[in-house]
Order: sequence, then structure tokens, then C-alpha cells
Amino acid sequence: RDAPGKNIFLSYLKFSGISEGSGLFLSHGDRDHCNGAMELLQNADDWGIVVKQLILPELDHGTIREQFGDILIMASDRGIPVSTVGAGECMKGENITVLCLNPEAGCLYENDNEQVLITVIKKRY
Repeated sequence: RDAPGKNIFLSYLKFSGISEGSGLFLSHGDRDHCNGAMELLQNADDWGIVVKQLILPELDHGTIREQFGDILIMASDRGIPVSTVGAGECMKGENITVLCLNPEAGCLYENDNEQVLITVIKKRY
């Protein structure tokens, strides 16, 4: 069985020497995007990984619950705060800036793929 959390996330994080993440961004709730994140959150303690925050696209509460229900429960059970971001919002860290381009507040989308979280990430060296 495919294990994207272990085979992809964990392998990359260990290879890169990363044991802590300021935020785990999820673009949208499709299984192919969330399965690895679910597995990572389920096993974070055993794998020695700290996830400080889960970041989701800013959508109405019903849509968020529908798309991310299981992962919201997982984050809550593990005490991981959940934030949402929308177009125009900017998050700054010590060496990184993340600008959100989508989703736009109040916009009516025809399908789930149009309301995905899209960001531009700039790393400062």
C-alpha cells in the first residue's frame, strides 16, 4: 500500500535534516493531497517530527469541514492549531515570506479545484 507520509514527506524531511515545520500547507482536501499529511500527523511523534500549525485555504466553514474534516479532527486531537489564509495575506518568518494568491474572499467557485490554496514563497538567503 502507498504510504506518501513515510515514503515522501518523512524521506524528504530526514534527508534535508528537518525535524520541525512552522506550518503544513494543504492546497485542498482531495485525498491525493491530504493522505500524506494525515499520515504525517498520525506518526509525527514516532517519526520525531513537530508540526506547529496546519494552514488551509480560507473558505466558508462548511466547505472547510467537508474538505478537511478528518485532518481537522487529527490536528485537534494532537493540539495542532489550524489557520486559514486567503488572497493577499502575507506570512513572514525569519528567512521566508509566503504570499497567498488564492482563494479570494467572497468569490464563488464552480468546483473544488478552483478554490485551492495558491502561494508564492520567497526564501531569503
